[in-house]
Amino acid sequence: MDRWQGSLPLASASLISIVEKAAKGGVQFSLAERALFLACEFWSAISARRVIEHLGAGSIDALRYMSIIYSAIGAHGAARAMVDAIGELEGASHPQSQHKSLASLQVSLLKTQEPVDELIARFAENLRLGSSVGGF
Repeated sequence: MDRWQGSLPLASASLISIVEKAAKGGVQFSLAERALFLACEFWSAISARRVIEHLGAGSIDALRYMSIIYSAIGAHGAARAMVDAIGELEGASHPQSQHKSLASLQVSLLKTQEPVDELIARFAENLRLGSSVGGF
């Protein structure tokens, strides 16, 4: 089921704050702020069906990091799908095989029953409230 709902209001408000902070320049982001931004960016790439272009050549390292973030916010099924894709990518000897693995991951995540949007929004709310989630 294609559950993409776009950015939820709390996630959007937190992202606006992060973007405004970035616009000031020379600002260090917390690990949690970076995780929120990357989680939103990755989920947007999934919804736009552009994960292959989004991840590029560093897809294995990026997916490792994304799997940690998604696991920390409670999207365990999505994180598991990423770990499975990493295994496939590590065994892929040709770019076509890598492309197929990423395309399969994208389809899997588009069909997830997990409320990923809501989990990202909850993480954003916790970040906005100054609390820590999953060790971030």
